[in-house]
Amino acid sequence: MMRTEAVSARLGQVRFVDLRLSKLGEGPVSVRALDAEGSPVDFSVGLTEVWGAKGWRPLFACPVCQGAAWVLLVGKLVVACRRCRPRLTTHQAEKNTAEWVRERALVDQLVRQTDRKGVLPNQQRAIAKEIRRRGISRAAGVLDLAARAVRLADALQEDDHAST
Repeated sequence: MMRTEAVSARLGQVRFVDLRLSKLGEGPVSVRALDAEGSPVDFSVGLTEVWGAKGWRPLFACPVCQGAAWVLLVGKLVVACRRCRPRLTTHQAEKNTAEWVRERALVDQLVRQTDRKGVLPNQQRAIAKEIRRRGISRAAGVLDLAARAVRLADALQEDDHAST
């Protein structure tokens, strides 16, 4: 019986195709992968079989749900399949921050007030000003981040010129 192992260079995940199968061994597979921050993580994971078009084929067994998985996500403390550790896209994560939720609530309040009769225009103006203020504040934060990135890039470029 040969030792079965997987080595993955992808950040935060290990795929079944990374597995080196010369002979499918019994028991767990030893895996070396990089977590989302790039630190190496060693762990072992079991295999399970699923029925496919060409018969039974092995896949990873998720350590959390024991389900079959092509890809396991590697975190600091948990290794799990995508069903057990769903991840948001950057856009989804950004839109679910507390600031965005509060801003959407203000927009909703403004729309509901325009549908009602008897609402004072001053209340609507105040809500619109608050929405505009938050948008400008968010844009200023992004511009500040961009300016810091440009300064850092300039400093790195100067260091490169000085070293050559």
